[in-house]
Parts: sequence; structure tokens; C-alpha cells
Amino acid sequence: MRNIGLLLVLAGIVVLVYKGFSYPKTVSLIDAGPLQASFSHTEHVYLEPIVGVAGIAGGIALILFGRKSRGV
Repeated sequence: MRNIGLLLVLAGIVVLVYKGFSYPKTVSLIDAGPLQASFSHTEHVYLEPIVGVAGIAGGIALILFGRKSRGV
């Protein structure tokens, strides 16, 4: 559980710093037999800061209150 908590905290920090992510998207305009036209543009996905705060809070909760492993 602690590893998942650490991952959530790190992901929450990344969301707060970068506020989203971008990816390339190709759109086909014309596809009529041998005639094809398309264009590429960048899409941006905005993530609210509350998503980052929730990730950090959830990660801290997992780190503090997560089940302890039954090791030797």
C-alpha cells in the first residue's frame, strides 16, 4: 500500500506542476478513393488542481494508514 501511496503523491505533484498534458491528434478531412487529406494538431487535456490535491491527500492517507505487510 505504501508504494501505491508514494505513486499517488508523485502523480498529484506532477498534476499540480504541469496542470495537464498534450498529445498529437490526426484528423482525416477527405478520404475518397485515391484522394486523401488529413491534418495534425495538438490536443491539450487540462486537469483541475483539485485532482492533484486529491491524489496527494489519498497518497498520504495510504502511506499513513495503509495495511502493514506481514513480513518476517
